[in-house]
Amino acid sequence: MMTLDIIDSGSKANGYVLHNESEAIIIECGCPLLECEKILNFNISKVKAVLISHEHGDHARFAKQYASNALKICSTKGTLDAIGIDKTFRREMRLLSLHRFGDFLVMPFKTQHDAVDPCGFLIDCPDGNRIVFATDTYYLRYTFPRVNYYMIECNYSKEILKSNVKNGIIHPTVAKRITESHMSDDRCMSTLIANDLSETKGIILLHGSRDNSSERKPLIDKIQKITGRAVYIAQKKTNLTLL
Repeated sequence: MMTLDIIDSGSKANGYVLHNESEAIIIECGCPLLECEKILNFNISKVKAVLISHEHGDHARFAKQYASNALKICSTKGTLDAIGIDKTFRREMRLLSLHRFGDFLVMPFKTQHDAVDPCGFLIDCPDGNRIVFATDTYYLRYTFPRVNYYMIECNYSKEILKSNVKNGIIHPTVAKRITESHMSDDRCMSTLIANDLSETKGIILLHGSRDNSSERKPLIDKIQKITGRAVYIAQKKTNLTLL
């Protein structure tokens, strides 16, 4: 049985630990390593890989700290170069190729963000669960078979963003950047229903904007109604058992 611990999810910091009794992978390095160590009862020898989607600080700020503790930082070459990870502590991942980390099998895929070489991850877990992790991307060009859990960005509401620009809360340039690098509520929903959800058990919404996102309960209700699946919002210092 796998557990997903959410250290944080949003524009300030991102960090997730996916683990069972014997193995773990860390996704994103936007939070201090200590937070991961606490979750794993300070047994970081369980960590088989540290996956990073792209080089921006809220996802990679502490990558060198993780590397200095002999953890292997895994991402695309462009991302690893942008962060400045030494060859000793890195593993370059080619897009759409399979990489084994202990009993985890991971395939990176291209995402659409204003970063050097961003990616998401298709993760096959030791317990048989399959997870799609896709954050900081304004759309996904792929669909995925037999996915049990989606960890997917649901960053902003187009209507709220437009209103915030009109009211001077958000600068138009910032709003343009958001629409070209992050996934809206509507795009998140259309992405989900474009996939075969017949084996999907749950959807975890990531990286919600503090200022531009929809209210949580109505958003959850709407996506649950459209998909017919359990929906959760990634909240700081919470966990979810993946059945």
